[in-house]
Amino acid sequence: MVHAAFMYLLLACSFFGVVLSQDQQIQCAKGLQVFISRGTNETLGPGVSGALGEILRERIPDTQVHPVPYPASFLNPDYFTSVLNGTLLLREMITRYTKVCPESKIALLGYSQGAQITSNNLCGTPPVWLAGNPSLAPLPKSIIENHSNMNPVLQPRSETKLTVLLVVAVVLFGDPTFRSDDSFARGTAQGSGMFFRGNHKACNAVGDHIASYCDAGDPICDVESEVTETNMHVTYLERYLEESAEWVVERFSKGSSESPSPGGNNATTSAVVVPSTLPTEQSNAAREVTSLLTVYIPALMVAVVMS
Repeated sequence: MVHAAFMYLLLACSFFGVVLSQDQQIQCAKGLQVFISRGTNETLGPGVSGALGEILRERIPDTQVHPVPYPASFLNPDYFTSVLNGTLLLREMITRYTKVCPESKIALLGYSQGAQITSNNLCGTPPVWLAGNPSLAPLPKSIIENHSNMNPVLQPRSETKLTVLLVVAVVLFGDPTFRSDDSFARGTAQGSGMFFRGNHKACNAVGDHIASYCDAGDPICDVESEVTETNMHVTYLERYLEESAEWVVERFSKGSSESPSPGGNNATTSAVVVPSTLPTEQSNAAREVTSLLTVYIPALMVAVVMS
């Protein structure tokens, strides 16, 4: 498994080289830099969360959108390997970007597995992940709060101080590590996800930067629900698109000396164009994967422990 994780990390990093390969090729967003992590088995790109990315490009001038090119797979590679790869790759993307653009504003968007790799970077990996992967510590608070030294893990041997808020907003949909008692929990769910964290202090410490949506019946982020509604997991953007967009714009305004003006798309040339609608084939695939996850994830965990 370790060998497979390493190989997929190399493959993803080679693709990542096209997007943000060398520091000198990184363009700092004058508006918002958005990193989007898609859900399991969604086509390479922003996935369904791309609809939110597009709205942010429209409402916050000079915004850049970059999908995280991790496997986002369930079986090939397995879910554990994919999450490990995605967690490390997103961290690398944030690290390189903040090194070159220490005064930029960043938003992180994630759906399903993509929400998990995003929250892993803020909160650390859930204890259950030790069965298949080494524990990954959360991003240091200095990446999220201002006037702090950069952690050596993220920016080696750097004493550069951040002068503004960097990660101003994090939006998660259907996160498998969701906990309804988190300070940043949103939606109707009253339980927790299949990979919830026993210790969520790291996340709650920066909870005002996060909005995590989970609705009752979602079999991925609300496994304790008495009623299972598979459709809940694949329709978050239909229910919370406008609400989440308004929240991110508000967070951006609070973290900027100049508030964004609604309307007008002045995104830089490096921005990735995302779809204005939720692709039917991706939604159908998400429904199928959601059903598979509820059945096979427990079996996969047992197989990993016994291997």
